[in-house]
Amino acid sequence: MSENRIEELFGKDKLLVRAMDAPVLAKRDFGLVYDFSIWAEEIEQMKKGMFTSGSSTLLVKGEVVPTYKNMGFLIDGEKAEAFHIAESDSGSNGDIADGTFVANHTDLNSLAELAQRVRSKHSKIMNEVNINIKDSSAVLGLFVNKAKSEALQAHILMAQEFLIIQTGKRLPIYVYDSKAGELTEYNPLKKERESLVARLNESRRFHSANLGYWLESEKEGCYKNYFDLIAKSEIQRDNYVVLHKMQNNSGR
Repeated sequence: MSENRIEELFGKDKLLVRAMDAPVLAKRDFGLVYDFSIWAEEIEQMKKGMFTSGSSTLLVKGEVVPTYKNMGFLIDGEKAEAFHIAESDSGSNGDIADGTFVANHTDLNSLAELAQRVRSKHSKIMNEVNINIKDSSAVLGLFVNKAKSEALQAHILMAQEFLIIQTGKRLPIYVYDSKAGELTEYNPLKKERESLVARLNESRRFHSANLGYWLESEKEGCYKNYFDLIAKSEIQRDNYVVLHKMQNNSGR
């Protein structure tokens, strides 16, 4: 289970976050949509083993470590190749794949060394770990920073649904409390998922219930209605719960 793996890696100082921008509100032929194309392109690059020089941040349990943006991917630090590890923003630029990568000097050589440095200094700053990913299975889940913003919560729920369309996988969501250095799983019921987005649309804080992506590299994409998708996701979740119970019972 991804949830167990996420918590295991968090405790071992091997859980990275790849921060992403909130989805863009875009106009398509059928109306406005929340577009996750940038997220989708990164997943596609990972599938092809072509995701290189991405910036990420190591989460250190119990320590104050801010993230670059408020949401994004949870990355398995054992599957990602970390080639430049810095205790603060290293000002990285370019791509190691074509020889243009540049960054400030660092004396750290491993995630373990970085975690030790964070715990010894308690500096409360964002670290930067540049990574290459050759397999999209390195993406274990999604994170969203702890905040009172309902829009953030709705965006990460939409991200979860768009990834089901693209990958067929339902990735778990975790709320990250950067001030406490804690992760908490976020798994609201269908009614809550529906009411949140409905409320934002009714109050005009959101402008669409449609979401999706377009892969320019593949000339393909998909756009769906959020409420239709969560109805299907709920069936998947019910099936998963039944299967999980059957597996647990068979092991007794």
